[in-house]
Amino acid sequence: MSAGRELLAQQRDQALADLVDLERQLAEGEIPDEAATRLRRRYEATAARAIEALDVQPDEEPAAAPPSRPARRARARPAAYLVAGATVMVAALVLLPQYVAERPDGGAVTGNEAVQPPVGASASPAPPRRDLSTVTAAEMERVLAANPEVLGMRLALAERYVEQAQYDKAAEHYGLALEQAPNNPTVRAGAAWLLFKTGDTDAALRFLDETLNIAPASPDVLWSKARILLDGRRDPRGALDILQRLAARSDLSPERRAEVDQLTARAQEAASR
Repeated sequence: MSAGRELLAQQRDQALADLVDLERQLAEGEIPDEAATRLRRRYEATAARAIEALDVQPDEEPAAAPPSRPARRARARPAAYLVAGATVMVAALVLLPQYVAERPDGGAVTGNEAVQPPVGASASPAPPRRDLSTVTAAEMERVLAANPEVLGMRLALAERYVEQAQYDKAAEHYGLALEQAPNNPTVRAGAAWLLFKTGDTDAALRFLDETLNIAPASPDVLWSKARILLDGRRDPRGALDILQRLAARSDLSPERRAEVDQLTARAQEAASR
């Protein structure tokens, strides 16, 4: 991952973790409602700005150009819930207000808001930042109930539910994400993967093909289709065709490139049988 994407991902995850802590502090009466409202808007704006930038920034920094050339909630069957979400795709991704105040260096932290220490006073070290992976699903659910527009946290929670095979819960969040950002290829790739995991391989591939008409170069969508072709359709040659195109790209993150290499090895072995 490029330094720029890594920084944006850190900003996104920190803002989402801050939202979790803010809701806890508000529930426990540690900060007043007015301050909580101001901080919530700040963290939502930070997360939205980082998410937007991650959507448009390549995974790797472009190579330097030669000097002569300039550089350039109801529980439902997952498939039914996702289909319902897809049929109401009328909303565009709405960015939150762009007024973000950075936390000052060396400031003490009171209820997630940084406050400069008095002149002459020694600055207390800020508490360690919380990693989003340490946030529980229950905490994330509470934050999303209060902040339903925070797409990054919704996707993180949906992916976690898929990994835990809690498919009904994952479908609920993917359905809401599809309503919020109907043409977002990352949202659609995740929803298609959920369809596959629940046994609807044909629907998953149709959904991915529809998405490729919207975002034909999306690495998330192509990666998901290659995996489903290999493991769902037992079509290693179809998977290899996509994987070879992905491997030839210069915009993959190191993590995704390693995944492509591993899946390519599996597909080649399956194709040789």
